[in-house]
Amino acid sequence: MKIVSILINGKVQGVGFRAFVLGCANSRGLIGWVKNLRDGRVKIVAGGSEHDLDVFLAAVKSGPPGSKVNHIIVDEVQYDERLNNGLQNFVVVGR
Repeated sequence: MKIVSILINGKVQGVGFRAFVLGCANSRGLIGWVKNLRDGRVKIVAGGSEHDLDVFLAAVKSGPPGSKVNHIIVDEVQYDERLNNGLQNFVVVGR
């Protein structure tokens, strides 16, 4: 399993971005989470196959209607069993 941490900057809050990400992640069978950050960015941690993550990232870079992704940072992170400790799918979490 590959795991990535993603930071997204732009018009990504108040436009349904987290719900969009949730749908994209669930359609690919990814595990992880998405949340709004206080500074206006969105953070995602997602795990799955390399192919599924590539398809997911392409969708996230486009975003839902009404959003505008200005900058995205993707870092691969080392697998940590705590990521899926009881987590069987992808969820939206609070700040």
